[in-house]
Amino acid sequence: MSRRLNIGVITRCEQDSYFGVLVDSIHRTLSRENCIMFVINTFMIYRFNQEAGEDSVYYPLAANHIDGWIVLTDGASNEYISALYKSGKPVVLISSEYSGNGCCMINEDNMYGAEAVTQHLIDHGHRRILFVGWLEILDMVQRLEGYKRTLIKNGIDFDENLVISAPGSLSSDSLKAIGDSIDAGLSFTAIFAANDQLAIGAIEALKRVGLLVPEDIAVIGYDNSVHAINCSPRLTSMGQNIIGKGIGAAESILKMIREESLCGETISISSDLVIGNSCGCKIETNCDEQVTLDGLRAKTLIIEALEKSQEKYFVLGTQLLNSDINDIKELLPSVAENCSWKCMGFWEMETNHDRKLYIHKVIDSKLKTDFTPNIVCKIEDFPPKEFLPDLDKLNTEEVVWIRPITSSSVNLGIIVHISPINIASTELTYDNTIVLFNLIGNAMDREVANSKLKKTLDTLEQTQEQLINSEKMVALGGLVAGVAHEINTPIGVSITAASYLNERSQELMKLFQTEKLKRTDLQSYLDTSLETIKILTLNLKRASDLVSSFKQIAVDQTVGDKRRFNVKEYINEVLLSLNPKLRKTMIQVSVKCPDDLEIYSYPGSLSQIITNLVVNSLTHAYRDGDTGKITIDIYLENNIVNFVYSDDGRGIEQKNLGKIFDPFFTTRRGSGGTGLGLNVVYNIVTQEYGGNIRCSSELGMGTVFTIKFPLKEG
Repeated sequence: MSRRLNIGVITRCEQDSYFGVLVDSIHRTLSRENCIMFVINTFMIYRFNQEAGEDSVYYPLAANHIDGWIVLTDGASNEYISALYKSGKPVVLISSEYSGNGCCMINEDNMYGAEAVTQHLIDHGHRRILFVGWLEILDMVQRLEGYKRTLIKNGIDFDENLVISAPGSLSSDSLKAIGDSIDAGLSFTAIFAANDQLAIGAIEALKRVGLLVPEDIAVIGYDNSVHAINCSPRLTSMGQNIIGKGIGAAESILKMIREESLCGETISISSDLVIGNSCGCKIETNCDEQVTLDGLRAKTLIIEALEKSQEKYFVLGTQLLNSDINDIKELLPSVAENCSWKCMGFWEMETNHDRKLYIHKVIDSKLKTDFTPNIVCKIEDFPPKEFLPDLDKLNTEEVVWIRPITSSSVNLGIIVHISPINIASTELTYDNTIVLFNLIGNAMDREVANSKLKKTLDTLEQTQEQLINSEKMVALGGLVAGVAHEINTPIGVSITAASYLNERSQELMKLFQTEKLKRTDLQSYLDTSLETIKILTLNLKRASDLVSSFKQIAVDQTVGDKRRFNVKEYINEVLLSLNPKLRKTMIQVSVKCPDDLEIYSYPGSLSQIITNLVVNSLTHAYRDGDTGKITIDIYLENNIVNFVYSDDGRGIEQKNLGKIFDPFFTTRRGSGGTGLGLNVVYNIVTQEYGGNIRCSSELGMGTVFTIKFPLKEG
């Protein structure tokens, strides 16, 4: 007994009254020939990956299983189709724009169909016929061309204003497009819609503005779907032979595999116009004819399918809201229902940037097994033969469904399952699985975005910390320069005094050695020595105090330990380090603080607050040569330390007042301002001290910073 043939069908959609019927008719034809159908759904590849060539990783998918390929409308890019053809396997295309040679083409005779529709409307006396279609689809582009040709043949000028390019193929797409055209005052007496759904949307748009069909506007659709039959009025539609397309494609691929026909053949499938009432024809109908048993059966199937999917998608959507990538991997098996077998393979990137497909899970419902092999599988061998059930024994009703799971940010993997076709899928208005794929793809993108955002936030926090530390070191550097300048004076005086004392000592030694030393000389030397020693003591003590102050402030800023300290004394020490900056100005600093106020906190942080506020005032509040006064007023009230800093400078513009604590905001960008000083103050007050800070200011009236934080006992 020879092996059963495996036929691969590549499609973006697998459900609805077009793709669902195509897939079903292909499958029925293949089943009669005892063949197995593999359906590769490329929706997620083209829905999320927009850049050309990004689908190339999937070109070899399942290639070693397949004997021949059928590619449905818009199911694969030209590059993908070329890769299939170059593999040596026969390829049949349905309604494709592929320009390469060697593939068999199954096409609707769209020119003939469009000409018949347009001519029928012209025969009813219409000359301003509006065409609406989704012009990214080859079929609809060809129908537009047939529409144009028929107008010209009848001596009617083509008016491009009467062509509406809808954003899609659903009724909602034409509902808005036709509504907008009516609002814009476009005049027409008939509508040729490139499919039934667009026609139904057009009829609804006309009804909303009080226009009757066909009395005011005639409408004809294309496909003669179950929705056309149940439309009111019954829709006249070109009865596209979708089943004929599917049968033709299946028969052609089998002939090519069996070498019964040559490659490169083009087969045109013709259609017939099915007359309803929407075009103006008088067709006698009654309720029983309009609402047929088939229509009721179709509606029942649709309702059941939608109810099941609604419940499923609600549960899955809720789970996906807070799922990370690993959670999403675990949820994927629940995507496929009524399966006899399913398998998940996930991509992992190797160090050499080669993609490896790891088989993560295999579930066999018939054998009641569920295991995780964690083996590598080539994409052309997926699904792995060693885990597949015996395909030669597979029920003819069952189909192998293969779905790449990808998004705009990550290629996650591939899920495959074996299950029968759901007959309800051929009755749906649109592909119901699209909702599912969008849920998964958006969840993956959200998770990747969250992960990237977290990394970015971590990086920003690290950068902010580095910048703040850098700002601390800049302030510390200024402190070093200031203290060094202050120490120079007492050290210089001490050196001068010591040199003078040395000279007097040398003079006294000479007088003693030459026995010319007098009592008055000794008395003068002793008086000078005492005075000089006093000067040395005072200046060396001042230098020692400066070093001690600098040492404490430097330690406070770099170590950041809490300790108890006297606020007024500490502020004076900080201001002492700022004397070199202040001495170059005519700005006075006044401190009002209780002598006995002590707090247990971070003294280095207080140093940074004072330093940044003073430097901010000197930089922004005063011009060179200005006189002014800075006041630091500190008092305790109900165990709350109130720190009020004010200057009488130029003030802050109201438009900038709300931004002064923002990182990197500065009005002196070109003059050395970093925009971090007040941000550092804000963070210290709110985070380290657990307090709050506010600023009030008016131009020409100075600025006040009010800081409040709780007094904490150590």
